[in-house]
Amino acid sequence: MFIAESGISDGTPADVKEIAEQAMQEARTASRPRLLMESTDEVDYGTPHSGTQPLVGADLELWDVQAHQYRSEIGGKVDLLARLFSTKGRVVLQGVVQEAKRYRILVGENGVKTEIGCAVRLTAATSSQNFSAKLTIPNLAASAQLDYGKSDVRIALSVSGFCGPLGDLIPSPAQLSVENFAEYMQAFANIQKYVFGESALHYLRPVHLGYHSATPEDNAQ
Repeated sequence: MFIAESGISDGTPADVKEIAEQAMQEARTASRPRLLMESTDEVDYGTPHSGTQPLVGADLELWDVQAHQYRSEIGGKVDLLARLFSTKGRVVLQGVVQEAKRYRILVGENGVKTEIGCAVRLTAATSSQNFSAKLTIPNLAASAQLDYGKSDVRIALSVSGFCGPLGDLIPSPAQLSVENFAEYMQAFANIQKYVFGESALHYLRPVHLGYHSATPEDNAQ
């Protein structure tokens, strides 16, 4: 099972953390050709026309659009879901992470697989014990609206491994409903198109996106 993360967290296994830290450090210190503006002693912040070469993301050879479902104890391992409920006593029982990502897979000595790259994610989770529908973001949105406050459902749009400007593309916070769910989906599509477009390659800063867990507990889910 893939455990989605955004960078290294307190819950990241030690062996995964070691691989991820090394990979992120190598990505940030990789050599690159002299930038066009360096010849004039100007500072280059990586603007589209500055001559920056997108070498940081050059080895991110894998692309995917996926949805990951998490229930019961597994949901507690996903920091993306847990962050939606910061109130003490709240336990994430169910959630889903829909993501578009460009990444690479690193394999440790013990066989653990770690993903390093950039991801655009739409995450929804609930702390309700009564949610029994198929676990999808649209169903969670409907539950939030139709249960009249009985289901505590929250949604978030996040970007990992990218340092470019996104202010014009990010939706305004609002109470989750079927109507504004469409706004989140449209924002997800717009941000995905921009982040993975050619003009934004120089903004890629690969981070740890998650790891593939293969414990007996996970396999039993």
